[in-house]
Amino acid sequence: MMFESMKGVFASMGEAFQFYKEHFSKIMLIGLTILFPFGFFLLIVEQFAYIYPEMSSLYPMVLPVVFSIGQLPLIYISLMFINDEIFETSDMFRFFFKKLSTAYTTSLVFFALVALFEFISDYLWIIGVFLSISIPYLVILKEYEPIVCITKSVKIGLVKWMQLLILLASFYLIGLGIKSGLFTGIELLTKGTAPDAFLVMVQLVIEISLIPFAVFVLTKCYYKWLEKE
Repeated sequence: MMFESMKGVFASMGEAFQFYKEHFSKIMLIGLTILFPFGFFLLIVEQFAYIYPEMSSLYPMVLPVVFSIGQLPLIYISLMFINDEIFETSDMFRFFFKKLSTAYTTSLVFFALVALFEFISDYLWIIGVFLSISIPYLVILKEYEPIVCITKSVKIGLVKWMQLLILLASFYLIGLGIKSGLFTGIELLTKGTAPDAFLVMVQLVIEISLIPFAVFVLTKCYYKWLEKE
C-alpha cells in the first residue's frame, strides 16, 4: 500500500514539469509579484535577526505566515490544472486576496504548533511542521473553516507523515543539488570573487523557481488524499 502511494507521488513529479511548461508565464508572474517580495522580506528579517540576536525569534514567527500565504495562488492554479479548468490571470489574484485572511489566521496556528514542539525540544519542531503543513492546502482544496483546517491538518500529518517526509526530503535534495551545481559553476567562472549579495540573490531566485514545482506535487497529493475521505 505504501509502495503504491509513493509511486503515485513520484508520478506527480512528472506531471509537475508539464504544469510548469503550460503555465510558465503565470508562474513567473506569481514569482515576481508574490514569491520574490515575500522571499526578499524573509531575507531581510533573517539578516535582522542575525545582527540583533535578541530578535532571533522574529524569523520563525513570520516564516509560517509567509509560507501559508505565498502558496495560495500556486495551489489555486495547480488545482485548475489538475481539474483541466480554464482560468484568467486575474482569477489568481482575486482568489489570493479572497483567501488571504483565512490563510493568515490558520498560519498563526502553524507557527504555534512549530513553536510548541520546539519549546519542548530543539529537535521536535519538525513534528509541528508535519502536523501543520497541510493547512494552506486545506484552505483551498476543501475551503474548510480555520478550526476544521487545523484538526484535519493534524490528522493528515499523523497518517501521511512518511509520504510527507519523503516529499520534503526529495525537494530539499533536488534544491541542494541544483544550488550546489550552480554555485560551483559561478565560483569557477568568477574565481571566488562573486559578491555575497549576488550569491544570496541567486539562491533566492533558485528557491522561487523550485517552489511552484513543489507546490504542484503537494497539491496533487492532497487532492488524491482528500478524495478518498
